[in-house]
Amino acid sequence: MTNMNRENRLPLADIVKRIIGHEAALATDTPKFEVHWDREWPLLDKLMASARSGTLKVYERGTFQSIAPGKLPPPTLLMNREAYLSDVDAWLDLHEPHTPFRFHPAEQDLIEHDRNPIYPGNSVMTNLKTTANSNVVHHLANGRRTNVLTAEIERAVEQVGSTDTSAVLHYLRERADNQAGPFTGVMPNGSLKYTDDYGQPKTLSRDALGQRLKRR
Repeated sequence: MTNMNRENRLPLADIVKRIIGHEAALATDTPKFEVHWDREWPLLDKLMASARSGTLKVYERGTFQSIAPGKLPPPTLLMNREAYLSDVDAWLDLHEPHTPFRFHPAEQDLIEHDRNPIYPGNSVMTNLKTTANSNVVHHLANGRRTNVLTAEIERAVEQVGSTDTSAVLHYLRERADNQAGPFTGVMPNGSLKYTDDYGQPKTLSRDALGQRLKRR
């Protein structure tokens, strides 16, 4: 059942960025920019086609008003209309079953983002969370944990050619200033504001970034 809360919605274009950003972060044999190039527009076109056929309901931004399939705007505007993340998960199950990303993964695939690293081969899962308000990350078979910032941090490391916290933070701060990707701005204390996998506002501090870089 769709959770009728506008905080659980995102524009179609942002939905695709989250999905493909996750895929790019996991890519090992393909350059990350190629993953974005090859997958973003086709997936967005597929989502918009489903909206036009009525198999994915979309909404005017900031309202509970859904848009009838016959009254949808052109693609340049439709990509900024919103869909509920639970509806997108159901759509992925049906139309993209091989795409691993889900906005609300099953409970057994979730683990609290705590200070303890997850080691490869460790099958013990603790501190499971199902609340959409927790800063949930994805637990992967290779022991890495990912969330919406993973692709951003990986891209920053590639661009600056270093895992130095100051260098990576400088790159990410520029993206936050431009409100690029999941970033929405910079706090007065220097922490970066971003929107997490559930559409909730979060912040990334310098210390938290440093810890993530150490765990790479």
